[in-house]
Amino acid sequence: MLCEIFWAWNRGNSELGHRTMAFDHIDDARQIACPGFVQENGVVYVYEADGPRATQAKIPFSIARVFAVHTSITSARGHHAHRACRQFLVCLSGRCRVRFSDGANWRETTLSSSDVGLLIPAGIWTEQNYDAGSILLVMCDQPYDEDDYIRDFGNFLAFRDGGRGQP
Repeated sequence: MLCEIFWAWNRGNSELGHRTMAFDHIDDARQIACPGFVQENGVVYVYEADGPRATQAKIPFSIARVFAVHTSITSARGHHAHRACRQFLVCLSGRCRVRFSDGANWRETTLSSSDVGLLIPAGIWTEQNYDAGSILLVMCDQPYDEDDYIRDFGNFLAFRDGGRGQP
């Protein structure tokens, strides 16, 4: 189920444009298997953008940014959505419970190994709860842009609504 919204984004001095956003439904957030190469001395996991030469975990976008979150204590993080950025999350160590919403529905999943990742489409609110010592690897299809973040759930609902009364 997709809904469309038109929005203007002022990016600095002179670049003002209109962009069509097709919002994904909560069910478009999904787990993707990331098979590893088992070797005598360990396992190698490969994460690559989907394409004609991709052979491993096929992330359905080109990767523009990668970062890792390492928690030293049990903690809650996230609590935001992205207007345009899609993300792929993999828990490299420990356990991370991810709760996500499209504004109308909530889902939750637990990531606890390198062999499965979670695709988070743009326009989906996420919250993560980390066990102490967890490491979450995040791959993004956009470079960092503070203007892409929606950090208030009420603003997120208004963004999803687009003035039509439904997410």
